[in-house]
Amino acid sequence: MNVRTCKFYGHFVSPPYFADELFCDLAPRSEDSLRMIRRPKEFSKNDTVFAAGDLPDCIYILNSGQARLTVTNGINKVTSRRLVKPDEVLGLNELLANSFCQMNVETITPCVFECLRRQDFLRFLDDEPAICYRLLSVIASNSQQSYTNFSTATF
Repeated sequence: MNVRTCKFYGHFVSPPYFADELFCDLAPRSEDSLRMIRRPKEFSKNDTVFAAGDLPDCIYILNSGQARLTVTNGINKVTSRRLVKPDEVLGLNELLANSFCQMNVETITPCVFECLRRQDFLRFLDDEPAICYRLLSVIASNSQQSYTNFSTATF
């Protein structure tokens, strides 16, 4: 890859999503609604948060600890890996598309993730059209950035 024109984010050239970007500047009522559907979930060291091929039932947001995101090829060989960043949102695209996960997330240290269950999150989006618009805007921006990064990359 041409490092001067392309930023590589692990298994693809798409930047990660962050909760503070998606859920910033909410109205107080919306903040309360979001707070009510967030559930902390603790994982021990070396636990699998989710694996490629899983159908996600939650969106995961890293609160504390260290976790690793990996992608494997068809014969279970790891092709890339990176650390999950604090406040990073994992499984959003797959949850919204109701599609299978394409990556693995495993803990390196004990971790706490905030989980937003699919049904709760979809109900939240139904009640919060402004968040739907912001989510659409962020996803479209990431998609455009991914296309630009990919089209300028050299292999």
